[in-house]
Amino acid sequence: MNSGSLNTNTINITNKKPNTLRILYNYLILRPSETFTTSIALYPIIRLQTYFQTRSTIVLQAKLITTKSTNFKEHLKYIKTTGNLFGLYKGFIPYCLLSVCEIIPFLPLSFIMKKFNINKENNKIMYNFYNSCTCFIYAGLFYPLEILQIKMASSYNTNFNKNDTGGIDLLIKDRFAKKNYKGFLLCGLSYSIKYYTLDNIIKANLLELIFCTAISVIIDNIRRNYCLSIFDSSLNYTSYVDCVRKITGSNGTLALFRGSSFYLPIFIFYGLIL
Repeated sequence: MNSGSLNTNTINITNKKPNTLRILYNYLILRPSETFTTSIALYPIIRLQTYFQTRSTIVLQAKLITTKSTNFKEHLKYIKTTGNLFGLYKGFIPYCLLSVCEIIPFLPLSFIMKKFNINKENNKIMYNFYNSCTCFIYAGLFYPLEILQIKMASSYNTNFNKNDTGGIDLLIKDRFAKKNYKGFLLCGLSYSIKYYTLDNIIKANLLELIFCTAISVIIDNIRRNYCLSIFDSSLNYTSYVDCVRKITGSNGTLALFRGSSFYLPIFIFYGLIL
């Protein structure tokens, strides 16, 4: 769901009803293993995507000297030397957990679709509606993992945690605090759009894919920058609109499209395996 975590080839319920054993096999064995391997393959792209999209907030706070540079090689060099030996995999653990935990809300969904014979062929509206609702449930259950991955992947260093553990202590201590769900609605919306895009990547026309991708890029830029205020109160993003205003004011309107190029290899990858 988290761009690289979606794997729709085991989600789709076709007119040929799958039996219960097959559903359990897909969601408890096949899908977790597929998700884990694709996460390993795609995470460097997700890390770069997150890093570039959160540069808007870093520029706003002037936390990093390297931020003002637009040289891709300099950014890549910085990423590789940040956090640990495998800089491109910083934040991989929460991302991988988030991806694997996807089975928790989607397994019941499969049984619901099986019971009522809901699929893209005979009831596309209800099919997309159930999937969208499940995406929001998924985001609500595991959103702290999402923001933890964003914090670690963005290399956003604040004085809140001098050891820079990624904010793990903050999220564990205040697991259900309201502030830890900043950006949750946009996250659910982002998951829904990405699910729809990847689920229809073979049959959808080019304009539809471009439109969905553009919307996803804008939403991801807003939510990833907005949720960083969880770790740093000095950011003071009071709302989504305020976040957009401050980002575009200091970085320009094109800042909302940062990281666009990293969506293409993800969609190509899923287009090849689906």
